[in-house]
Amino acid sequence: MSMKYRDLENGCSVIVFDVDGVLMDESGSTPRSKGLELLAEAVAGYRVYIVTGRSEAERGVIVELLRNSGIRVGDLAGILMRPRGDKSSEVALKVRLLNRVIDVEGCILELHDNNPRVLDAARKLVRGALVLHYNDGCETLKGRSVLGKCT
Repeated sequence: MSMKYRDLENGCSVIVFDVDGVLMDESGSTPRSKGLELLAEAVAGYRVYIVTGRSEAERGVIVELLRNSGIRVGDLAGILMRPRGDKSSEVALKVRLLNRVIDVEGCILELHDNNPRVLDAARKLVRGALVLHYNDGCETLKGRSVLGKCT
């Protein structure tokens, strides 16, 4: 792992963000300042993945959101999305995608999502914090976030 990334006690420097309800509102039309602020902080010192239930056909929308927020897609470790034709539930899809991140990186330090069922299902997959986003705020449900303050 490059020296760019913070080497934490447990050796993990991977943070995962959802899009809808975290970086944008649930309708996917309005950026969320708190989520984007935390994402910018994460990109500055951690390996960051976007894991979303959005279809692969919507990749351009996410790239545009990031670009408009001053975040370079090249600074992300990856954007994992729902494959075309995948009809699985949001929880099943995200658990599968999170496991792909773990297969590549070996761990996930922190997960930011707006769905408590996703966070609950990911409880054993995430070494550090589970962060629930709502409106334009957040709350740490498990562990302690290494990013900003989420009460």
